[in-house]
Amino acid sequence: MFTPQKILLLVASVAMISGCGKKDEKSGTESKSGDEAKSGSTKIVASCDAREVVAAFKVCNDYTGSMWTVDDAKSSCEGSIDAKFAATACPTEGVVFSCKVRAGQASESISRYYDKADKAREMCGVIKGTAL
Repeated sequence: MFTPQKILLLVASVAMISGCGKKDEKSGTESKSGDEAKSGSTKIVASCDAREVVAAFKVCNDYTGSMWTVDDAKSSCEGSIDAKFAATACPTEGVVFSCKVRAGQASESISRYYDKADKAREMCGVIKGTAL
């Protein structure tokens, strides 16, 4: 059985999976390989869908920071938990809350939550994210 502390730890780790990749700083002018999507003015390189993995929240992370390439995002996603990698953005249908993690940093990502908006907002604060 999951305790509240274990659930918090699991959700925080999922929200931070996109920060576990290569620390190579790239200029904003360098082009990225693979499919890139746009979400407003934020370029999305790839996503890591953990909606079926994490019991506490249905969450998917978009890789948006300048350090991310499709290959780095794939390694980060598949190396962290049993989530589904895609070289496209997270699905937008059903999103109830979004949280930008490490805003403005090379390892920036956006966590998209598909249920429990109040708990997602609380988690965003815990991981020092910015509500979108």
